Amino acid sequence: QSEKLWDFSAIDLVQQADTLWIATEQGLWRYFKGRWKNFSPEIGFSSIYCHALALLGDGLLIATDRGLNYFHQNRIQVWQPDRVIWDVAVGPGKKIFLATDAGLIVLNSKGQQQAWSGQSAGLPGGTVYSVATTPNGGIWMGTNHGVIHLSQERFHIYGFKEGLPSNEMNNQAIFVDNSSV
Repeated sequence: QSEKLWDFSAIDLVQQADTLWIATEQGLWRYFKGRWKNFSPEIGFSSIYCHALALLGDGLLIATDRGLNYFHQNRIQVWQPDRVIWDVAVGPGKKIFLATDAGLIVLNSKGQQQAWSGQSAGLPGGTVYSVATTPNGGIWMGTNHGVIHLSQERFHIYGFKEGLPSNEMNNQAIFVDNSSV
């Protein structure tokens, strides 16, 4: 079974206690007590193509091309089912930040939409490919128009003109090191 796992790309992984979760283009995989298990649409997940993972308490958030899956206590809930979710991050107050094909969506810990930032709100471009949060509530996004820092309701844009090699920041291009903060 482990040979099957490596026949395709691993896109993201997180560790939760003694369990390793891996997002792949062929579903979500779990490694626990020396065994691999695949979680797929046949058991309720919205898609086989997993883009990113994040932990929410003792549950797991799985970003897919057909919404956000919340896997908790062996149950699956699908939030934002009609959206392509490129990345997911959990910030202070258990706010969930979704990088989508239509901007940044903010959910509460129950999956209810609290806010949306798109082009009409001043976000340059329409696609957010990656998102990361800082402990002080800062939000960083990789977009199709550079790196965006959202603070105090303002977008600060960093792109090619500011020294980046490109304005196109692909999936999971933004990470925040919280260990020194």
